[in-house]
Amino acid sequence: MSSPFAACGWMGLSASQARSCSHPQERATSDAALATGCEAGQYWGAFIGTELAGFAKIRPGGSERLRHTCDLGPLYVAPEHQGKGIARALMSAVIQHAQSLGLKQMELCVDQQNTAAIRLYRACAFVPFGMRPRSVILDGDALHDLLMIRMLDAAIDPERIAQMARAAVD
Repeated sequence: MSSPFAACGWMGLSASQARSCSHPQERATSDAALATGCEAGQYWGAFIGTELAGFAKIRPGGSERLRHTCDLGPLYVAPEHQGKGIARALMSAVIQHAQSLGLKQMELCVDQQNTAAIRLYRACAFVPFGMRPRSVILDGDALHDLLMIRMLDAAIDPERIAQMARAAVD
């Protein structure tokens, strides 16, 4: 049986491709910032034919002390392409890319009510390590983000991360 991604292409996005997406965060990004991120290989796209079906952005840590890390987000798949495994395949592509850069961990935040995304991230070996209260306030309602991390090397056992987080606040 052939892969459902036989017609799916992976590539770093150009600024015009990233601008074409319908994710509000990327529509709100300045042209200069979008171009810089695309030139740096931070945007990754999943294509079905020539159509951008989804994308992910990774941002390596900027300061010297954070250069071993990267942030993931946003990860977006167009509604008409959801449920086809594109998000999981995008995750695999950006994780491999981060590892090829020698990064040691990938971090993200996700709305605690977005259970489908949390399931995806857990399936991709991300583990929760904290909460960001009121990370977003929409129409007066506070939304809270779950903070998650994935080790890209074997230096820290993922099972220990939650224990380390609890010990840090106790």
